[in-house]
Amino acid sequence: MNSEHHLSQADQVTNRGYVGLAVFKGYNHHNLACLMRSAFIFEVSFVVIIGGRYKRLRADTVNAKKHIPVYEIEDESKLDLYVPRNCEKVAVEMCESATDIRQFTWPERSLLILGPEDGDISPELLSTCKHKIVIPGRFCLNQAVAGSIALYDRMKSKSK
Repeated sequence: MNSEHHLSQADQVTNRGYVGLAVFKGYNHHNLACLMRSAFIFEVSFVVIIGGRYKRLRADTVNAKKHIPVYEIEDESKLDLYVPRNCEKVAVEMCESATDIRQFTWPERSLLILGPEDGDISPELLSTCKHKIVIPGRFCLNQAVAGSIALYDRMKSKSK
């Protein structure tokens, strides 16, 4: 076997699983375009936009929608139709029950859910999330920054 095309056992383990991204009520098209670019860079498998519409802007320099399936749904009641079986929902939310991202162990198959910049993830949607994480800081971050940090953290944790 050609060694260039052979994955080491360590690579086979770290390349397992996937991450999807759900954006709840994103309203800032520029931030959503930046988040789509990060989704492409950090190898997101699919994106679900809940209660918003994706419009490509220059911030999405890779035109991510051409490379990642993007589903647009009216509200969170339809989300489970787009979530694969055995995929664990991980919400980024500032709440008392959230785990600091620095101590979080990412599931092999996960859906990262980001709340709106001007509010919270709905209690109904939050109740369906197996995990809640928080990115510590003085204030909450916008969707693009929070999503990029969380996706980077997941990638970093897979390489350990």
